[in-house]
This record gives sequence, C-alpha cells and structure tokens, in this order.
Amino acid sequence: MLAPATGLARTYRQLGKPPGPMPSFAEQQLRHLTPDAIDFCADDLEDYADGDTVGSWTARRGGLTASATGSPTYTTPDATVSTPAVAYGSSGSDYHSTAATTDWSAYTTATLISVCYTPSGAGSSVRGPVAMRSGTSQPVPTAGGVCHYYYDDKVTGLHKADGAGGFVYERDATLDAGQLRVIVTAHDTTAPASDEIRVWIDGVEETGTQTGSSGGNPWYANMQALLGARGGPNEGLDGRLHRFIAMPSALSEAQALRASRCLLYTART
Repeated sequence: MLAPATGLARTYRQLGKPPGPMPSFAEQQLRHLTPDAIDFCADDLEDYADGDTVGSWTARRGGLTASATGSPTYTTPDATVSTPAVAYGSSGSDYHSTAATTDWSAYTTATLISVCYTPSGAGSSVRGPVAMRSGTSQPVPTAGGVCHYYYDDKVTGLHKADGAGGFVYERDATLDAGQLRVIVTAHDTTAPASDEIRVWIDGVEETGTQTGSSGGNPWYANMQALLGARGGPNEGLDGRLHRFIAMPSALSEAQALRASRCLLYTART
C-alpha cells in the first residue's frame, strides 16, 4: 500500500492537477482576437438558481467585478435563450457596474461585443445591453464613452470621445431584436466619418445612417463597465445578457466576422 503523499510528493501531485477544463477551440480563438479585454460571461455565474438576484459579476478576463444596482436576475437556459444569462428590466434601474475604472485615454479605438436577447417591439426606446462610460451616473452621450443599443428595434453604435464636441453614431437598417444576437461595434475616432463606427450583427456588417466626427480625440481616463443599461433612466436592456467583451482596439472586418462566429458557436451550443 502506498504511503500518504506528504511534503514534496503532495506538492508535485497538486501541481500536476489540471487547472480546469480546457477552453474550446472557439473560445481560444475568441481570446486570441480580443487580447487585453474586459470579459464578462454568464457561464461563470455559479451557485445561482433561476430567478436569483446576481449581486456581483466577476469578469473572467480584465480583473474587474461589477456590482448590482436593483435586481438583475440569473436565468437558466430555456427555449428562448439556450445559455445562462442575466435578465435586466426596461427602466434602467437594474444593472451591473464596476467601481474600478479603466484608463483608455491613450487610445482612439475600441471594440464592444455583446451576446444579448431583447424582445422585438422596443419602439423608439433605448435598450442598452452594455456600455463603457466616463463617470458613474450618466449615459454615454452626456458623460462620454462607448456603447451600443437597440432603438426602434435596430442596433446603434454610439460614442463620445474625450474633448469631442458631440457624439457620433451609426444606426443600422435591419430589424435585430427578438432572438439571441451577437453584436460587434468597432470604433475608430481617427477614421473617416463613414468608417468611424462599424456595426456587425451575427457576423453580417450593417450599414445605415451615420453622423458626426470625433476629430481623432481619444477616450476618457475613467471608463466604467456598465452591463444591462446605457446609463440613463428608461435605457435598460429589457432582456438578457449572456456576455460582454470590451477592449481599446478596433477589430477589422475579418476579425469581427471570426469573433462573431466563435460567439455564435459558444453561445448557442
């Protein structure tokens, strides 16, 4: 009979244990495409039952924890959304936000990715899945930052850079609500106005009405991650968020397509 493992023997055995399940190939590809990202995924919310309030949400990458305001609730996979998610109301009073801020003042580019569901019929109401905003109490157009949201059941990418006189937006021309979607918006304040914001839905680039220019200005130094709302009253998601990824670099068209395909696989299998 073998003697109990003690001392160095126990240490070697512990070091030899695998750290956990290996990420899927799609997940590995996604992480390669989004280095140095803030990454919140509802798959990491353990020990919650359906309907429980999610008091805090720790990012799997980026070292941030978002605390709850109101009662965002955990939802288990069902016929509507086949992955774990967090449900937020339409009033904007249920959301998660990070107390710690991130300094993006050296960057003029950004990418936001969300995997989210909101019912169709939002009408002319803002339904904000996620945002990176400057400050802790105002929506992006007021306080500055980067976001994307539903409006008239269309997806809009919007930002206001530090020092810019106004905000810049691009609104696509396709109905997008009513099912789980992968939304990617790439932002580049130094690009020509026609390319300053680019929007992809499930890997398909959308085109629509775009206005404004940021004049090459960078982002703010105190960017706060916001999940489940864009920041103001009546700007809640009114749906479910499965994942939010944000980084201060802009994906190319090919990279946005690859990231969308990876998330379509990981979020729907």
